[in-house]
Amino acid sequence: MRYNMQRTLSDGTFKVEGASMFGPVSRLAWEQWMQPDRKHRITLELNCLFLETSQGKKILVNTGIGTVIRAEQNFQDTYAPSSSKLIRNLNEIKVTPNNIDIVLLTDLRFPSAGGCMRLNRAGKAVPTFSKAVYIVQKDALMEATRPGILQELWYHDVVSPLAQQDKLFVIEGDQEIDAGIRVIRTDGPSQGHQIVVVEWGADRILYLGSLLPTKHHIDLKCHAIHERFPEQTLAWKQKILHMAERGGYLVIFQHGNACTGYIEKNRDGMYYLREINR
Repeated sequence: MRYNMQRTLSDGTFKVEGASMFGPVSRLAWEQWMQPDRKHRITLELNCLFLETSQGKKILVNTGIGTVIRAEQNFQDTYAPSSSKLIRNLNEIKVTPNNIDIVLLTDLRFPSAGGCMRLNRAGKAVPTFSKAVYIVQKDALMEATRPGILQELWYHDVVSPLAQQDKLFVIEGDQEIDAGIRVIRTDGPSQGHQIVVVEWGADRILYLGSLLPTKHHIDLKCHAIHERFPEQTLAWKQKILHMAERGGYLVIFQHGNACTGYIEKNRDGMYYLREINR
């Protein structure tokens, strides 16, 4: 008999300017949370989620940065990424890239979708998970391919190779992906952003993507300056925090060092994270 399985897997780390992650929160405050380097950058994790259903279907939520964009010198200079760890961590649980059936993407920005592609021996970009279908919201695809001042956040080389090989599966709005696995569209961080909800019996999980990238973003004042719709982010954060606290969901933060825990309320009615080690 097979059992449902979930694992949080790392693709390493990268760095961004601290002020860009916390918006109106003062440096005096966020410095206490995450220590910046001499270039004022903080280190963010690249946490992905692996799911295996009771029927043996293997699903990967987000892919980290991967190896292709990491090799670009200007990217290294700006974001100082560590080496890619996702494939190695998959191998440790005896899963190869060819075993993945579905890649579920919260958005198409490089920390979420860069690892969708790899270079083959001829130096051509090909899908990393060659037998998988890649699921993304229609509006996320439209935003990733539309010219704009924030386009450096997207990794263009993901979309065209996936489309050419008919690997993209585009959805609109909230959808059930498989038994007990669904997505909720949460516009705010970007157009067509989605979070992932897993409900397997007593196991209840929320993968929060860019909506709450770290535990510090539980503070309603915190939001990244590159968010497209900050007011929508705030409204969705309130809804999802309420859902997580009332429903007893394990929450997974895409970019948090403390990446898992349970949302609870203190005596003043403020949300906080009860961290757990996983």
